Amino acid sequence: MPDVWTTNPEKLRNFLHECGATCGVEGRVLEGRDPQWTCIYDSKGWLRDVYIHHWSEMFESPIFMAPIIMSAGLGILVGLLWGRRFWRKS
Repeated sequence: MPDVWTTNPEKLRNFLHECGATCGVEGRVLEGRDPQWTCIYDSKGWLRDVYIHHWSEMFESPIFMAPIIMSAGLGILVGLLWGRRFWRKS
């Protein structure tokens, strides 16, 4: 059940539809997803849900923002400590 972030969701949905996926259906695993951007793909007996999102929606999700904020904070902290250690006036 992957969430797929892409710059061109229409093109990806059309590609999945041409490959045999059923698009425009309710998500079976995660409810509350937009049915217009949900596709189900049958791969050798395994039914898979694919949820298509535009890449700009990635930054609205708290799941992705928390690591970015923590990495930025850690980078600032390391930069301050590095500068304090090596660029001290003697």
